[in-house]
Amino acid sequence: MVVGARMAVLARGGAKAQAETQRMVSEKMSAMVELQTAMMSGAFGSEPVPAMRKAVALYSGKVGRNRRRLG
Repeated sequence: MVVGARMAVLARGGAKAQAETQRMVSEKMSAMVELQTAMMSGAFGSEPVPAMRKAVALYSGKVGRNRRRLG
């Protein structure tokens, strides 16, 4: 849903598309650093399944905010 909404913004071009592109790249980099920091610090624990669930939850919140913003 978010990918489709973002593609619609990008397809229109212009200043909004440029701002959305910058936001998208910035969000992805920030989320990657946040995830790596949590994993390296042991915040997700050592068990694979709970760690994966925590990682997915981290991204789910970010995707949900984008869905509401773009919706």
